[in-house]
Amino acid sequence: MLLTACGSEDENITEQNPIYIDAFTDDSVIDFMNEEWPKKGWTPGFFKGDGKESFCKVINSEDDFVDFYIGNKEVPYIDFVANTLIVGQVQVPHTGFEIKKVELFQSDSLDLNVYLEEKEGGYTMLTALRFWKLYSKVSGNMSMNIIKTN
Repeated sequence: MLLTACGSEDENITEQNPIYIDAFTDDSVIDFMNEEWPKKGWTPGFFKGDGKESFCKVINSEDDFVDFYIGNKEVPYIDFVANTLIVGQVQVPHTGFEIKKVELFQSDSLDLNVYLEEKEGGYTMLTALRFWKLYSKVSGNMSMNIIKTN
Protein backbone atom coordinates (compact mmCIF):
# COMPACT_ATOMS: atom_id res chain seq x y z
CA MET A 1 0.00 0.00 0.00
CA LEU A 2 1.46 3.35 -1.02
CA LEU A 3 0.30 6.67 0.39
CA THR A 4 1.52 9.52 -1.70
CA ALA A 5 3.04 12.88 -0.92
CA CYS A 6 0.67 15.49 -2.25
CA GLY A 7 0.28 19.19 -2.52
CA SER A 8 2.96 20.61 -4.79
CA GLU A 9 1.85 23.56 -6.87
CA ASP A 10 4.95 23.47 -9.06
CA GLU A 11 4.33 25.18 -12.38
CA ASN A 12 7.71 24.07 -13.78
CA ILE A 13 6.86 20.42 -14.33
CA THR A 14 9.11 18.73 -16.90
CA GLU A 15 7.17 17.67 -19.98
CA GLN A 16 7.10 13.90 -20.39
CA ASN A 17 4.85 11.43 -22.12
CA PRO A 18 1.98 10.42 -19.86
CA ILE A 19 1.04 6.85 -19.05
CA TYR A 20 -2.17 6.26 -20.93
CA ILE A 21 -5.25 4.85 -19.31
CA ASP A 22 -5.52 1.60 -21.19
CA ALA A 23 -7.14 -0.54 -18.54
CA PHE A 24 -10.66 -1.68 -19.34
CA THR A 25 -13.11 -0.15 -16.89
CA ASP A 26 -16.25 -2.18 -16.32
CA ASP A 27 -19.54 -0.30 -15.90
CA SER A 28 -19.86 -1.66 -12.35
CA VAL A 29 -16.57 0.06 -11.42
CA ILE A 30 -17.65 3.32 -13.08
CA ASP A 31 -21.05 3.28 -11.36
CA PHE A 32 -19.54 2.42 -7.96
CA MET A 33 -16.86 5.11 -8.08
CA ASN A 34 -19.26 7.79 -9.33
CA GLU A 35 -21.70 7.03 -6.50
CA GLU A 36 -19.18 6.54 -3.70
CA TRP A 37 -16.60 9.15 -4.79
CA PRO A 38 -18.58 12.18 -6.06
CA LYS A 39 -16.45 14.44 -8.27
CA LYS A 40 -17.19 17.78 -6.67
CA GLY A 41 -18.75 19.39 -3.65
CA TRP A 42 -19.04 19.10 0.05
CA THR A 43 -20.82 15.73 -0.01
CA PRO A 44 -18.48 13.26 1.64
CA GLY A 45 -17.14 10.31 -0.27
CA PHE A 46 -16.94 6.94 1.38
CA PHE A 47 -13.18 6.55 1.51
CA LYS A 48 -10.55 7.03 4.21
CA GLY A 49 -8.80 10.38 3.99
CA ASP A 50 -11.84 12.16 2.58
CA GLY A 51 -11.77 15.43 4.44
CA LYS A 52 -10.22 18.84 4.19
CA GLU A 53 -6.86 17.98 2.65
CA SER A 54 -5.56 17.15 -0.80
CA PHE A 55 -4.30 13.60 -1.22
CA CYS A 56 -3.89 10.78 -3.67
CA LYS A 57 -3.70 7.06 -3.11
CA VAL A 58 -2.34 4.20 -5.18
CA ILE A 59 -4.38 1.02 -4.78
CA ASN A 60 -2.74 -2.14 -6.08
CA SER A 61 -4.75 -4.92 -4.42
CA GLU A 62 -8.27 -5.86 -3.48
CA ASP A 63 -7.27 -5.79 0.21
CA ASP A 64 -6.05 -2.18 -0.17
CA PHE A 65 -9.30 -1.26 -1.97
CA VAL A 66 -11.50 -2.86 0.73
CA ASP A 67 -9.41 -1.26 3.51
CA PHE A 68 -9.59 2.22 1.92
CA TYR A 69 -13.38 2.06 1.37
CA ILE A 70 -15.53 2.84 4.43
CA GLY A 71 -19.01 2.61 2.90
CA ASN A 72 -21.53 -0.21 3.09
CA LYS A 73 -21.56 -1.49 -0.48
CA GLU A 74 -19.57 -4.40 -1.83
CA VAL A 75 -16.59 -3.14 -3.82
CA PRO A 76 -16.61 -4.10 -7.50
CA TYR A 77 -14.09 -6.54 -8.91
CA ILE A 78 -10.92 -5.00 -10.33
CA ASP A 79 -8.11 -7.17 -11.69
CA PHE A 80 -5.30 -5.77 -9.53
CA VAL A 81 -2.79 -8.19 -11.01
CA ALA A 82 -3.02 -6.15 -14.22
CA ASN A 83 -4.36 -2.80 -12.98
CA THR A 84 -3.80 0.03 -10.50
CA LEU A 85 -6.55 2.29 -9.16
CA ILE A 86 -5.52 5.85 -8.29
CA VAL A 87 -7.94 7.86 -6.16
CA GLY A 88 -7.39 11.49 -5.24
CA GLN A 89 -8.83 14.70 -3.93
CA VAL A 90 -7.77 18.33 -4.34
CA GLN A 91 -9.06 20.99 -1.95
CA VAL A 92 -9.76 24.38 -3.56
CA PRO A 93 -10.84 27.67 -1.93
CA HIS A 94 -13.98 28.25 -4.01
CA THR A 95 -16.47 26.51 -6.27
CA GLY A 96 -15.12 28.00 -9.52
CA PHE A 97 -12.37 25.39 -9.96
CA GLU A 98 -12.60 22.27 -12.13
CA ILE A 99 -10.18 19.46 -12.83
CA LYS A 100 -9.16 19.91 -16.45
CA LYS A 101 -7.11 16.70 -16.73
CA VAL A 102 -5.11 14.19 -14.74
CA GLU A 103 -1.91 12.69 -16.16
CA LEU A 104 0.41 10.06 -14.73
CA PHE A 105 4.11 10.04 -15.63
CA GLN A 106 6.69 7.40 -14.73
CA SER A 107 10.45 7.84 -14.61
CA ASP A 108 12.38 7.06 -11.41
CA SER A 109 9.11 7.60 -9.57
CA LEU A 110 5.46 8.23 -10.37
CA ASP A 111 4.29 11.81 -10.87
CA LEU A 112 0.58 12.53 -10.96
CA ASN A 113 -0.18 15.94 -12.45
CA VAL A 114 -3.63 17.33 -11.69
CA TYR A 115 -4.44 20.34 -13.86
CA LEU A 116 -6.99 22.75 -12.38
CA GLU A 117 -8.86 25.39 -14.32
CA GLU A 118 -10.32 28.41 -12.54
CA LYS A 119 -13.58 29.62 -14.05
CA GLU A 120 -15.38 32.88 -13.44
CA GLY A 121 -18.16 32.79 -10.94
CA GLY A 122 -18.29 30.41 -8.07
CA TYR A 123 -18.36 31.43 -4.46
CA THR A 124 -15.96 31.18 -1.57
CA MET A 125 -16.32 27.81 0.03
CA LEU A 126 -13.78 25.09 0.63
CA THR A 127 -14.59 22.51 -2.02
CA ALA A 128 -13.24 19.04 -2.75
CA LEU A 129 -12.51 18.08 -6.35
CA ARG A 130 -12.17 14.31 -6.57
CA PHE A 131 -10.87 12.02 -9.27
CA TRP A 132 -10.12 8.39 -9.89
CA LYS A 133 -8.31 6.63 -12.73
CA LEU A 134 -7.72 2.98 -13.53
CA TYR A 135 -4.32 2.35 -15.15
CA SER A 136 -2.43 -0.69 -16.31
CA LYS A 137 -0.31 -1.87 -13.38
CA VAL A 138 2.16 0.71 -12.03
CA SER A 139 4.19 0.78 -8.84
CA GLY A 140 6.61 3.04 -7.04
CA ASN A 141 6.54 6.12 -4.88
CA MET A 142 4.17 8.79 -6.12
CA SER A 143 3.87 12.53 -5.79
CA MET A 144 0.90 14.64 -6.83
CA ASN A 145 1.48 18.01 -8.46
CA ILE A 146 -1.40 20.47 -8.52
CA ILE A 147 -1.06 22.77 -11.52
CA LYS A 148 -3.37 25.77 -11.97
CA THR A 149 -4.13 26.73 -15.58
CA ASN A 150 -6.30 29.46 -17.08
